[in-house]
Amino acid sequence: MKILFISPVLPYPLISGGRIRAYNLLKNISQQHTVTLFTFLRKNEEQHIPEVEKICHKVIYVRRRNIWSFINLVLTAFLPFPLLMVSYFSLAARKLLKNELLNNYDLISSETFYVLSSLLGLKKPPLVLTEHNIEYLVFRKYIDRKTFLLKPLLQLDLSKLVFWEQHYWRKVDKLIAVSGEDKKIIEKVSSRKVLLVPNGIDKDFFERTKKQRRMQKTAIFVGNFSWLPNSDAATFLVKEIWPKIYQKIPSAKLLIIGKNASIFLKEIIKKTKGVILKENVEDIRNILAVADVLIAPLRLGRGTRYKILESMAAGVCVVTTSLGIEGIEARPGKHVLIGDNEQEIALRAIELLENKDLNNKMSKVAQRFVFERYNWENIGKGLNKIYHEICDNLR
Repeated sequence: MKILFISPVLPYPLISGGRIRAYNLLKNISQQHTVTLFTFLRKNEEQHIPEVEKICHKVIYVRRRNIWSFINLVLTAFLPFPLLMVSYFSLAARKLLKNELLNNYDLISSETFYVLSSLLGLKKPPLVLTEHNIEYLVFRKYIDRKTFLLKPLLQLDLSKLVFWEQHYWRKVDKLIAVSGEDKKIIEKVSSRKVLLVPNGIDKDFFERTKKQRRMQKTAIFVGNFSWLPNSDAATFLVKEIWPKIYQKIPSAKLLIIGKNASIFLKEIIKKTKGVILKENVEDIRNILAVADVLIAPLRLGRGTRYKILESMAAGVCVVTTSLGIEGIEARPGKHVLIGDNEQEIALRAIELLENKDLNNKMSKVAQRFVFERYNWENIGKGLNKIYHEICDNLR
């Protein structure tokens, strides 16, 4: 089968959830199909294309404009698309896609709806859409938390985002969600069955994590801060939660791991005792090896959180919110501990930092659970099955 796989990001290096998902799906489906990747490059990413070419038949790309560029703001004012879609729209992308579709693909598989604007009006094969998050719900929460002069303009952009996201839910040939919660929301709008293909982990990679228990208690937060929910969660953790933990365990430290931290976040970290920012971690296993607990106080976003799955896979206990565990069929109290305000999250983290027996027991149970339910090999097989069913139905 010939598949055109569209991704908003180059699937390498593996520094964000979208890249991790695209890379592992491509690696698995390319074993059975001829897969061409169409993607959007950021600055200085050409050097990573050869790594992706190892798992694809071909890689085609265009450059993506910075979302807040002047041209995007102007285009958003005159086009019916929201800012997020405009940043992926270009005449160059449309021309490349139009020419590539002459090669008789059996189907298109797109990771997220907002990269599809350049396909509008083009003759194309069946289209499979995977929604990593429900973008308009993420954006709506962001707007609700803010009070600033641009709010009316952002509300207008939100209305465009709602329209186009729901438009694609109704128009594409097959819909995929990554969490059960998102699946239910999409089905209410699209009035059709939505399939579930969750995120996963590389079992062999994380199984090789060698735990290094140390005297100093260590909590971690992991995330790419260019994604709003991660930036919000890290700020919440450092400002509101960590001081409560540090007051109880003054010898503990918190490692904030991730790229693209804002100046605002860096300043907060500098002023907070016991907190260290590490922006260039080549192998996350080196951090997971010394961690006693991952704290993921997520208040925005949807989908499945890689930071949580990967921590469990490496034998690290997790404290998160009810929202943070959405999309993962983990049982609170057995696989993770849940808190939905700063006091609850701090108490759960303190419990796991101080109670060694509970920490050891929960980490082992959670690791087994993730290895059985969320490994990429099985997830890739599920996606392959969906592709075959679509093509079989068209014959």
